[in-house]
Amino acid sequence: MLEKGIGEEIVNKGLAAILMLMVTYAGHGTAATAQDGLKILTKEAYFEMEHISGPSVSPDGSEILFTRRQPDMMTDSYRTSLWIVDVDGERKRELIGADFSAGSAVWSPDGQRIAYVSYRSGKEQIHAMWPETGQVSLLTDLEGPPKGLRWSRDGERIAFSMFVPEQKDPALSIAMPKPPSGGRWGKEAIVIDRLNWQEDGVGELLVGSSHFFSVDSEQGGAPLKITSEDYDRFDHRALSPDGVWTALWTNNGL
Repeated sequence: MLEKGIGEEIVNKGLAAILMLMVTYAGHGTAATAQDGLKILTKEAYFEMEHISGPSVSPDGSEILFTRRQPDMMTDSYRTSLWIVDVDGERKRELIGADFSAGSAVWSPDGQRIAYVSYRSGKEQIHAMWPETGQVSLLTDLEGPPKGLRWSRDGERIAFSMFVPEQKDPALSIAMPKPPSGGRWGKEAIVIDRLNWQEDGVGELLVGSSHFFSVDSEQGGAPLKITSEDYDRFDHRALSPDGVWTALWTNNGL
């Protein structure tokens, strides 16, 4: 346990380093200058803007992980890369490039490994990295994207949440006729049986709920599903040293 004064100093240095990085990268996306001297935000300037998110301080307080997010004009999407920097803002270096869209990184309790989510295998999966050597291991083969990664205190398991589609019969079972060979019919009708069924920037919302899982941090493999009730869970949890859940916060209470 760090003494209060030392702990505060580490946190302050970490915040200062992240703030300095944010200013540095934001400066790359300055708005274009109009003829009258005023700076305005243009579409071109927006595609040059970069953002920093998810800072994670190493257990010994010496380094900070962060995700660098930048728009990709060619694909009209975002590219993310994983970086690390000393708490004083020195020695910025890239751990994982934007080609793999890595992010959501968290340190292991001993500071020897990093758990993160990446498209390295073609879809969002949990990976582990040894920063000193750059060695990477794939831990999961999930159907949906994992979120909110957390390590158990002994470093043996990694907890996360994932959306699980609800398996139930449709509200109305309507067998639509099939189009003739070569026919081009419109899309099938959508049966809406709930109030919230669509969201801006997302489209149609899938029916289901988020559940908590954990996976072995060394071997990976099939994750252990912790929860069963069908209601959403927020990203707040705690793990005991053996990886068993000790507390869950949900929208139904603790």
